[in-house]
Amino acid sequence: MPRYEIELDGRRFLIEGDRPPTEDEARSAVGEFEATPSPVARTEARIAQRESLLLTAQATQAGFLTSLLSPRRNVQRFINPAGAAHEVAQVGGAQLGAGQELVESLTASPFVSAKAQRPIGRDLLSVLQGKRVVERGDILRQHGAPELISDLFGLATSPEAVIPAAVGARAAVKGTQAVSQAMRLGRPATILKPNRMREQVVSRVQNRLLRAPKLAGREFEHGLEDLVTQNPTQAVDLSASLGSYLEKAQKNPAFGQLIQRQVLNNQESGFVQSLLSQPGAAANLTLKESQVAKQIFQRVNKQRFAQVDPDFFGAHLDALEVWHDIRLAQLQAFPQFKQVLRGYSEAMKNFRVIKNMLKEGALEPQLLSDFSANSQRIRAFRELATPDTMRLVGRFLKATATRKFLKRLGVGASKAAGFGAVATGAGAGIAKLFGMGEQR
Repeated sequence: MPRYEIELDGRRFLIEGDRPPTEDEARSAVGEFEATPSPVARTEARIAQRESLLLTAQATQAGFLTSLLSPRRNVQRFINPAGAAHEVAQVGGAQLGAGQELVESLTASPFVSAKAQRPIGRDLLSVLQGKRVVERGDILRQHGAPELISDLFGLATSPEAVIPAAVGARAAVKGTQAVSQAMRLGRPATILKPNRMREQVVSRVQNRLLRAPKLAGREFEHGLEDLVTQNPTQAVDLSASLGSYLEKAQKNPAFGQLIQRQVLNNQESGFVQSLLSQPGAAANLTLKESQVAKQIFQRVNKQRFAQVDPDFFGAHLDALEVWHDIRLAQLQAFPQFKQVLRGYSEAMKNFRVIKNMLKEGALEPQLLSDFSANSQRIRAFRELATPDTMRLVGRFLKATATRKFLKRLGVGASKAAGFGAVATGAGAGIAKLFGMGEQR
């Protein structure tokens, strides 16, 4: 099907269709996309999420001064000098952090406030009250600079740059580790040199998408057995997915063998054989028979998903789709599950859009090409992916882009790791960019 490039409100989209879309049709197709916030708006959102150290320092100091009036606490300090020294260090550390934040906020706030078109004096007062935390990196963020550059600028020009070398050394170590990890993750696999780390990240994204279609809910599964008992002969039409699967089984033995291996008894074996010999029977199964079919396909998926690094080729993807479609057909048979059916149907609609991209070896190039700028695929992926999955994909793409950039500069993996430790604070910015120490 041909693709047409359209422009709406300054943004370009590729839309598939048998003819060029009208403006209304184009807006309907891309209507679910949210407008990209401006760099100023994104920076303001980041500032609003930060917590001030001024209030923490004030509370720590007040608690320490109050404890000086307690005879019991003073006796404990006399008995345990190390504990007393630790208390003093905590108060000093809190004051140092608050002082650093205050100096950085006061020097950066005028530029940030001016760019956001707000009264500078009001924001300076907010800084003194511990209500607004501005970093020097926000100056570049407001102008749309990449996150890495903003972090490096903010750290290199902040008071942290003159704090004792221990802080810089720690940042350098984190930066070295982060850049080294980014270079490893960003390296494409070859025949002679596979990249296990990259494969694992892509596999995690793949597995999450394969499990993405929303489950029908406990209420449906728990109540289904009773409904099967009460309505065993109610007709269920499974001709769409199950019928298609059975027709493929007549041409490709792998499809038939996949379900034949999962039968548990002669009754199930006879049922499967009758379906394989007469695919058209899937259009008029009873509710009880649909339950048997669902259980067989559930075993197929469970056996496949149990592997550490599964290969989802066509037969297994089709088997997964059949299992979901059986559940959809069962939901459609009972009005009380109408609400559950609506969300489940939408999830399956998105799943079918990206289904073929989940085959082995197909997902990675699609991620790197941003799904070939196909708006339908991008929308389906966003609907199915969880926030954690999106962060995982973002980390993967950033690592790939960073490695390409450093390669163009002629920087190898070992030099790149050293580059992360060149400037005090630079390592912390790189580590923050790639999420070092975070669980994904």
